[in-house]
Amino acid sequence: MTWKSFVKDFYNDQIYTDLDVAGFVKNGQITSSDYKDITGKEYEASTE
Repeated sequence: MTWKSFVKDFYNDQIYTDLDVAGFVKNGQITSSDYKDITGKEYEASTE
């Protein structure tokens, strides 16, 4: 199982939220494209 599929399963089971998944993008664990595949939403990087 890939990290992306692991995150997607947890997201679908409502264990991870959009914010959790965005954190994985920020940490370089998944891409912004992966974020869209998982959440169905565009990733918007924070400027903070």
